[in-house]
Amino acid sequence: MDINTDELKAAAPIIDYVEKFYSDKIPFVEKSSNCCKGYCIWHKDTESPSLAFFRNGTYKCFGCGKHGDVITLVETIENLQFQEACKLIGDNVGYEVILTPPNPYHENYKDVMDNHSRRYWYNLQMSEFAKEYLMITRGLTKETLDLFRIGLTDVNEYKYRKDMGGISYRISFPILENKIHNPKCIGMGYRTLKDEKPKYINDYNQEGKQNQDPNVAGVFIKGNVLYGYPMAYKAIKEKGYAIVTEGYIDVLSMHQAGLTNTVSIMGTSFTENQVQLIKNMTNSILLILDSDNAGINAMLKILPMLFKYGLNVMICTLQKGMDPADLCLINNFDNKIVSQIIHGNSVSAEKFLIDTSVSKYETYVITERRRVIQNIMPIFDNIEDSRTKDIYIDMLYKRLNMK
Repeated sequence: MDINTDELKAAAPIIDYVEKFYSDKIPFVEKSSNCCKGYCIWHKDTESPSLAFFRNGTYKCFGCGKHGDVITLVETIENLQFQEACKLIGDNVGYEVILTPPNPYHENYKDVMDNHSRRYWYNLQMSEFAKEYLMITRGLTKETLDLFRIGLTDVNEYKYRKDMGGISYRISFPILENKIHNPKCIGMGYRTLKDEKPKYINDYNQEGKQNQDPNVAGVFIKGNVLYGYPMAYKAIKEKGYAIVTEGYIDVLSMHQAGLTNTVSIMGTSFTENQVQLIKNMTNSILLILDSDNAGINAMLKILPMLFKYGLNVMICTLQKGMDPADLCLINNFDNKIVSQIIHGNSVSAEKFLIDTSVSKYETYVITERRRVIQNIMPIFDNIEDSRTKDIYIDMLYKRLNMK
């Protein structure tokens, strides 16, 4: 289901919408030909109105920096996700927004997965060995484990699950659907507690392939979801950016350290559907993938797509061998320390690209340096803002001593 947001916003001019539906929350105290101002509902200014609504359909608070359009405003005020907010706006202004009705086969599948996750949660309460790994070795609290519905599969799980093999006696990480109200489980990741490979297994994507029920095709595609989305949604909207990691335990640890705007792509493959999910919440991300060669190469591969979507991207590189979960654990999940280390090791994606690609060529012959330019320029071409693009192109040439 595609929503024409340009048409929807044109049908709901933000100033008119606020006056009609939110005048009790945001009464305008100043009006001009270009904008209307009220007192901010987020940082509660009382002396002068700092929340401005503009005729071009946007808003911005000059006190706390909150900004967006009529859709993000409704998402925030009503605590709704993107599609729900669009539907509410459409209903209020008479613009038809058609949402696909729930698929009964999909809903039944989710209920089955929910029941499995409850069984796994109960198993975990009974296993001192599994709890020792999670709570002592990983430092996670019961509150964190319960929030994310972490569980433990049965020793003989094959007796209960005919759809998945090889998941007996593994930690389970329920993957919830992209909803913030009563999300259901649509799949799971499983981590071994033994010395065996693979360390992680995920439920199969439901793609309607041979031996799969065609009625549930599409209910779970790993590349269509973000792990931790329901728990992180509100914090991402409030903080204005998303922290993106690779793993399940990264997300649990970061949330326990107070960085609740963290989600995971469950690996190193960042799909366009996942990018769009983030884009619906914010235009800014901080990417923390593993600092080994595989992680760095993964970051280089996904940058063109992130630039194409107009995202402001920062990249954090931790010391080799360390991931966000390790960082949180060794710093006792202290929010201030963890935040300082992450932000202190973060640079813009453009600078990361230049530093990574250029360093080994700076003293090489001119033909090698030209090759670097040939490799980087197609990526920079995806940067929407021409001024930003020019700044980094200039930086690239200077680093290569070619300008």
